Amino acid sequence: MHLELDRGQVVLADARTFDSFHVVRPSDVPPEPFAAALQEQGAGRLVEDHVQVSTAWLRAQAPDDAWLSKLDAMVDYAFGKGWTDEERTWVRAHVVTD
Repeated sequence: MHLELDRGQVVLADARTFDSFHVVRPSDVPPEPFAAALQEQGAGRLVEDHVQVSTAWLRAQAPDDAWLSKLDAMVDYAFGKGWTDEERTWVRAHVVTD
């Protein structure tokens, strides 16, 4: 799954793919407005070349309980790799420029 900007709105794409996670920054959007969009919409915050994606924002995108269970498993895996904070309020995603 990944986050992307669609006409200035942060959206979750490919939401049923739980074994890949990244954030897409359009090549025509500079890092500062990109970071601002993520933060203003509560999706996450840009930290160097990664985004700390809000798990609350991800959970708000859930279509059903089964999806939430898979998200929880993904976040647990990320926690084991050190890609989340202790409280699991965010999960780290790399940024891909498209």
